[in-house]
Amino acid sequence: MKYEFEKKFLDKGILLTFAFNIRYW
Repeated sequence: MKYEFEKKFLDKGILLTFAFNIRYW
């Protein structure tokens, strides 16, 4: 469960970073 939570959090963080980079590209 902890691993799945961390994976979800990591995926969300990567998505946020990706969107942030595209916005300020």
